[in-house]
Amino acid sequence: MAKSPISVHILLAAVTLLVTLGVVSLYSSPPERLQPLLTSLDDGLINPGPETGKDSLQAATPNQSRPAAAAKTKTAKRPPYAQTAEMSVIVGLGVILALVLPMAPYRWGLTGSLLLGAGFLAFNHFYLLPYKGWRLSSFYPLLCLVTVYLLVTLIRMAFERSGRKGIQQAFSQNPPGSAIEHMMNQPQDVSLEARRKELTILSMSLSGLSALSEELAPQELADFLSRYASEMGSVILDETGTLDRIQGDAITAFWNAPLQQPDHAVRAVRTALECLGRISGLQDELGQTGKANISLRAGINTAEAVVGEMGQEQRGGYTVLGGAAKLARRLAEANRLFGSSILMVQETWQQTGGRFEGRELGELKLPGCKMLVTVVEPLGLAGEVDMEPYEPFLQGLAKVRQGEMSAALRIFEELKKDPAARAYAVKLRKIAKDGGSWTGVWRPAYI
Repeated sequence: MAKSPISVHILLAAVTLLVTLGVVSLYSSPPERLQPLLTSLDDGLINPGPETGKDSLQAATPNQSRPAAAAKTKTAKRPPYAQTAEMSVIVGLGVILALVLPMAPYRWGLTGSLLLGAGFLAFNHFYLLPYKGWRLSSFYPLLCLVTVYLLVTLIRMAFERSGRKGIQQAFSQNPPGSAIEHMMNQPQDVSLEARRKELTILSMSLSGLSALSEELAPQELADFLSRYASEMGSVILDETGTLDRIQGDAITAFWNAPLQQPDHAVRAVRTALECLGRISGLQDELGQTGKANISLRAGINTAEAVVGEMGQEQRGGYTVLGGAAKLARRLAEANRLFGSSILMVQETWQQTGGRFEGRELGELKLPGCKMLVTVVEPLGLAGEVDMEPYEPFLQGLAKVRQGEMSAALRIFEELKKDPAARAYAVKLRKIAKDGGSWTGVWRPAYI
């Protein structure tokens, strides 16, 4: 399983601080055998030339400034706080690197590290030594800088390589798309761990497939389903959706995981409407050959769900589980009640923020669902659908909710071309014939 980006950042920051503490320890108590070597390396970073002696400041010529002469000395007197200052520099560099390197792009991390090192050397060589007559140790801060940069970079590269493998395995059934390409390019931003998150889930299936399968040869049916899956899959990927599963004519996809997508509801509804148009094209082709009619049934649900990489290591995948996905599938089947093609919950409708035209169709009490579900039928993009013909249906629905069933029936009976109105008319006539009552809530037992 891939580690989450936050856990990787915390791990890298911890490694940085541990290296910093190691350098501080080495600075405080260097091994006796290495002390001459470390001292010579430290001196060489400031004065790479031959040693000038302790009295070089006194040997300055009259035309030579004191700062210039001090720049040549290696043994200037150090103030009592010098060691504290040096340790503070090492710790400060470590803290800065711990905050920046785990999250910064590689080139910015390299640029920042070089600038930190160059700035420290410039301050040490061109200010402290010539003007203050002493200098900070350069070897230990630079040792901390180089070690941390190399170690963090190597660990990040290892995690990203592992993350790419995890993405390839989790999305092995997904054809290449912009979302997968983004994840492969920036695996450090992707978490495949199972978690609970708000998603918009789209479930689709075909109506009329059973009759069509009786008319097509086996290979023709397989070719049709392959084309159907390809058409629907391409629309989903164009909207950077995540394909969950394709089983026969049943397709499930979701948005807002693993990539963050604030407009996930809009993307899902737009996808369903585009898929509806593609199915109409396929139906036109079948109609020319005299084959059975097919139509799309799609359900859209926006809710919290468990999403992540689940299953066995060899056969696992990135998927969504829970009641939210089940409700989306039941909404797709509930289109049979109203003769509609797409149904979505009110939460999805509200999150689209007026980007589409649509109408409420009523309330459902679905098996296994404790709450009533208000369903909305999206009709098209905002401004592209004339909503006036749908006003009488909404008036009839209002009468149902007010308990005025006779008035509602009269309205629905006049809307002979509206499948949803016909469904209400049939229901109300049956209730009137049986002498019963109805609250307006549909309770389909077969979904």
